[in-house]
Amino acid sequence: MNNNVPQSEEKKNKKLYIILVGAFIISFISLSFAFFQTIYKTGDIFTLTGRAKNNKADVELISQSSGINLTNTYPLTDTEGKATTPYTFAVKNNGTTTAKYDLILEIKSDSTLADSLVRTYFNNSTKTLTEYTSATPETDGYTNAYTLVSNKSLAGGAQDNYNLYTWIIETATIENAANKTWESKIRMVATTS
Repeated sequence: MNNNVPQSEEKKNKKLYIILVGAFIISFISLSFAFFQTIYKTGDIFTLTGRAKNNKADVELISQSSGINLTNTYPLTDTEGKATTPYTFAVKNNGTTTAKYDLILEIKSDSTLADSLVRTYFNNSTKTLTEYTSATPETDGYTNAYTLVSNKSLAGGAQDNYNLYTWIIETATIENAANKTWESKIRMVATTS
């Protein structure tokens, strides 16, 4: 009868051993996956995409405002448009390795002002919005997108500061611009170099 007790105890020990080994393997895989993920922070939204080879990238889009809009405004000349208050933001690499990023301006789907009537001053260049390279919006509720910056390198610990001026082009008319609204936001896509 005593022989059955050790066998029962032995079975319990085997089960406990298998459970502990399984838990260790699952924990190891989970931690490895989390460590080698590239983390991108956009405002208060974190996005996990891509894989870092040597070091975890941590690239952040810093802005004091949630978006850009043209509401209750009127057509301006380029000189007047450049004198307005810009949308100011920065891209900061909190990691130690060089990262590359794109900046994409996504247009909200309920905007009623045509993108062709929006003029910008960005990176020392004045353009109508539709002169930028078209991109695919990835945020729900946004229908158009334009690439402002493409494949820009940013060293570890460095920060790029930006000012984006937007206004209604001076050739806009009452028919195509009056009582119209336009809303957008900047989306950053970052990868490790």
